[in-house]
Amino acid sequence: MTTRSVPATGVIPARPPRGLVLAVITLTLITRIRALLSSQSDPNVGVYYYIAHLWLHGALPYVAAWEYKPPGLFAVCAAGLLLFRDTATASSVLGAIAVIAAALSAYVIVVSNRVAGSPTAGIVAAFFVVSLSTENAGLLSDAELFVNAWIGVAFAFVLARPGWSGVLAGSVAAAAAVQMKLTAAPMLLAIGATLIFQYGPASIAFCTAYAAIVALPFALEALLYLSFHALPAFVDANVSATLRRAFAVRHGARTGASLWVRELRLFSPALELGVFAFARPSRNALVPVLWLVAAGAAIAGASEYYDRHFVLLIPPISIFGALGVERIARLGNRRFRPAIVATVLIGTFLLHGYYEAAQGLRVAYHRFVLGQSDWQTGDYTVVLAALRQTTHGDPSFFAIQISPDVYEDLHVVPPTRYPFTGNLLDGAMWPMIGFSGGHEFERILATRPHFIACGPLETKVDPASAALLRGTLARDYTFVREERNVRIYELRSLAAEPHQPRT
Repeated sequence: MTTRSVPATGVIPARPPRGLVLAVITLTLITRIRALLSSQSDPNVGVYYYIAHLWLHGALPYVAAWEYKPPGLFAVCAAGLLLFRDTATASSVLGAIAVIAAALSAYVIVVSNRVAGSPTAGIVAAFFVVSLSTENAGLLSDAELFVNAWIGVAFAFVLARPGWSGVLAGSVAAAAAVQMKLTAAPMLLAIGATLIFQYGPASIAFCTAYAAIVALPFALEALLYLSFHALPAFVDANVSATLRRAFAVRHGARTGASLWVRELRLFSPALELGVFAFARPSRNALVPVLWLVAAGAAIAGASEYYDRHFVLLIPPISIFGALGVERIARLGNRRFRPAIVATVLIGTFLLHGYYEAAQGLRVAYHRFVLGQSDWQTGDYTVVLAALRQTTHGDPSFFAIQISPDVYEDLHVVPPTRYPFTGNLLDGAMWPMIGFSGGHEFERILATRPHFIACGPLETKVDPASAALLRGTLARDYTFVREERNVRIYELRSLAAEPHQPRT
């Protein structure tokens, strides 16, 4: 089999130098130190690790607790729990590893661009990834961070290692990416485009192997669920729920038009990285600069710069931004090139602080010097202690707007198989799992849980469910205490009885 020759890299090594690796690791740990040193437990991330806990106990993800993401995400979380034991440590460490992998992959991708790549541009790209990966202050290990890491590794292998070794390694990484979240699929198309333009007619064989490897995990998982007589649950979470959301066919969903406008941003990385695939052989040096301008205008116009889906835009922004900065620096006087690059790096780090402030969070020195904190990153331990003191081991417990990890840590079986994430509590998301959220709330409250703990109901919870919960709490429950914006209630009929710890 013959393949199109790939130009040699010359004196530019694609492998990140040791100094850059150490610098990226150091910067990542500094920007994410708050997560590493505090008991962070975000509700959405808590769902992933709660399901991972159940998986380690022998359950299948969609049978034990429903979530509309592929099983691979829960496998990664389960591996983190095996290594680090508790959710906070596993989440923080895996999140940092994902950012480091994405940053080093960005370096390799830029340096492998034989048209405009250079070590300086690669360093800028890696720095961009570290500074911009601020999903909720850079603290979380949400699915998007894992998607970026695996996609970055896939592109790096495909570009830096011509031939079957790079294609096969990149295919495995791409398969892992789509196992984190189905919205990684559009970015997989960009990798296919890269293979086509890099290998010409020989790309048929490479693309066939690539597609087979990407599909293999889903085939194996389908067989696993089939062996446990749970294939409908697997299909519902991976296919039916996605279609229900995409076409908004159930009552109460967003209109199809507005839904597509919101979700169009998920395709942005594919379009952007696709441009990279097309631009590599074009030798058009202005492409990175023009792309950087267009990407900035698109982000500003969509007002999505602080949303978690912006995390998916970080690698292409970093890659083309670095190439654009390099091109701009070359246009000026040689003496000013280092100053231009340094200014961009300083501005990016300041942007990191702005993203944190825009999300209502504080950077590390605020946390430890000024003593400021927030529920998502620092207060889980305090809230968990309050719940233990209040419930006295009573197994009749319901949590809302709190990480489902409390069920695992309190050794309580939840009253529902749907751990309520912020996404699911949004009224428009209920149709994804094919039932009414209000009805599920009504069913749970009808069982009269002895204790209810709820975070802020003003956001995410659909108005009907929030009103139902508030009415039930006012009628049947007594307010006990509040810790870090989490209010704990006790069923009135139990208030006068002495608490007996669960045996």
